[in-house]
Amino acid sequence: MELAQLMEELMAEVQREAEDIQHIELMQANVQRDVESDVQHLDKAVSHAWSARRKKWILLGIRMHPICHLNILVVCCVFDSCSHSNYYSDS
Repeated sequence: MELAQLMEELMAEVQREAEDIQHIELMQANVQRDVESDVQHLDKAVSHAWSARRKKWILLGIRMHPICHLNILVVCCVFDSCSHSNYYSDS
């Protein structure tokens, strides 16, 4: 009689543990799915960050191009006026 009662208690404990294990396995599957989804989102975010940096450098180059030309023009005008003033002052 005692053995039968121990077996029933053991079966009840196994059933209770089986439910916990099933719950843990279900949660593990959900976590794995969420992690895979997050990896995809992170990959997309990295791609967008690289794209944004690249566009920022392109815009900086576009913005600096006219400034460089303006500086060259100013330097040429200054040296040109200096050479003309030296030419006229020597004669």
